Amino acid sequence: MLSWLTAVVSGRQALRRSLSTSAVLLSTIGLTAALAEEAKRSELDHGRDVFTQLAQPPCAACHALVDAGASGNVGPDLDDLQPSRQEVVTAVTEGIETMPAYGATLSQDQINSVAAYVPSVSRAATN
Repeated sequence: MLSWLTAVVSGRQALRRSLSTSAVLLSTIGLTAALAEEAKRSELDHGRDVFTQLAQPPCAACHALVDAGASGNVGPDLDDLQPSRQEVVTAVTEGIETMPAYGATLSQDQINSVAAYVPSVSRAATN
């Protein structure tokens, strides 16, 4: 009888440890997901700043993009074009047609941020 009771108590203790470990793991996963979401939001905010202000001349001077409040008409309307992240990186770094290259004036972080921002907010991406 004592060995049965010991087994039950041991089983309950193991279950509690397992549940406690699971709760910590789930909390960690939730925190990691929240931090990742915040980092993404921060990158998109930074990308918007690059698009509207930090690039010189600003992207918004030539391109239309509703989310940025930009109505430029020299370059393509980015809501309609809906470029990929890689297309934005290439165009911003190297320039394209009449668009100047920003590879020497923007940091890689700024280029990556604007390249994350534009495809994620283009009107075509949300329709």
